[in-house]
Amino acid sequence: MDNTVFNSKTSLINKLFQDNKKTVIIVGAVVIVAVIILFIFFNQRSAKFNDIASDNLSEAYTSFAMGNDAQGLALLNEVVEKYPKTSAAYQARLFLGDYYTNIGNFAEALTYLSNTKTEAKPAELRPLALARIIYLYDVRNEFINAKDAAEEFVKTYPNHFLTKSIYISLARYYAFLGSVEEVRRVCNEILSKFPATEEAQVAQNTLGAIGQ
Repeated sequence: MDNTVFNSKTSLINKLFQDNKKTVIIVGAVVIVAVIILFIFFNQRSAKFNDIASDNLSEAYTSFAMGNDAQGLALLNEVVEKYPKTSAAYQARLFLGDYYTNIGNFAEALTYLSNTKTEAKPAELRPLALARIIYLYDVRNEFINAKDAAEEFVKTYPNHFLTKSIYISLARYYAFLGSVEEVRRVCNEILSKFPATEEAQVAQNTLGAIGQ
């Protein structure tokens, strides 16, 4: 673009701004106020959704406790479908994962747990979902998948309260797969990371059995 034309347009824009400075400032203020109002509205709406979802979740738990599984499932599914991003919805997914695992519908269970493992809010729910996935593969004797999920857990959540026991499971999966060197590696990691624990004793006994 020619510099003369460019400078001319720039001057025109500046003049327009100066001529309408008061209007621009007022409009800007209105926009800011509108954004604040929308922020408050959506926060209140989100809080309302969270409250309703939590109430429905509690009602679902009560239904299961009273033996009314059909109503409990309906309520859990309603929480997941209507309020999918709430904490209650992710807790509902955990419960549904347990429910379908217990009745042997592993594919359905995995659907709920896989989503929760990566997206749950609060994030503290994510390792609980991954631990359930490990258990699901374990009960199906899918030791390669169980091993992979357990490796993911110990690397992602080294300080979680479940990590020690999952390390033991990991050693067991490698044993089932015939990987003696991996069993040895995992047991040595347990001894290094969790000395003077029951898990360390199990690891020590395992190393003694396979020959250190």
